[in-house]
Amino acid sequence: MEPILLLHGALGAQDQFDALAARLSETCTVHRLNFSGHGPDNVVPEAFLPDIFVKDVLQYLDKNSLSTVKIFGYSMGGYIALMLALRHPERITALLTLGTKMDWNPEAAAREAAMLNPDKILEKVPAFAKTLQQRHGESRWRTVLEKTAGMMQYLGQHRPLDEATLRTIAIPVTVALADADEMVRREEAMQAAEWIPGARFEVLEGGRHAIERCPVEGVAAMVENHLFY
Repeated sequence: MEPILLLHGALGAQDQFDALAARLSETCTVHRLNFSGHGPDNVVPEAFLPDIFVKDVLQYLDKNSLSTVKIFGYSMGGYIALMLALRHPERITALLTLGTKMDWNPEAAAREAAMLNPDKILEKVPAFAKTLQQRHGESRWRTVLEKTAGMMQYLGQHRPLDEATLRTIAIPVTVALADADEMVRREEAMQAAEWIPGARFEVLEGGRHAIERCPVEGVAAMVENHLFY
């Protein structure tokens, strides 16, 4: 069976894909990884930067003897996959992103980063704080939030993916968005799909931004239709 690599989002880890991986294993060989600093025991870098996460993917591909792979990138995972496609298009045969925000600017970055205050999350959404503690460890979850906020500010300042770079992507791409995504506007996702040569735009019915709130069967069907057609 053909290999597929699942890339998780910011604040996430590979365990977010347990249900999806089980479903996709019926039709393909599933690979997944934790980006640096994510999960309970991964080394935390000085800063969360896209270049570090791109390197994580390349190292995983090489370690597992994957010369080429199809990628499903959720949220930040899709952003990292697109950056990999820019630099090493020979390693990716097809890419599907879901809920990936590409329209970063200083204002949007500041707004999103402000939502990652550990104390506010602990006070207002304790269940989410508990999930982060379980996912990354009680001594690390605050660090993950703080470094993710820093990465958002970096994206707002530097915008590694803009119109000019997206127009140079030379692999098959589908840009997908859940119909009730509260973080990524449909207009910005559609615009990105227009800029990427030959890309398609797809709407996932019955989902929100969080991958846990997207229907597993719907995501699996989208993966199969767009990556294994």
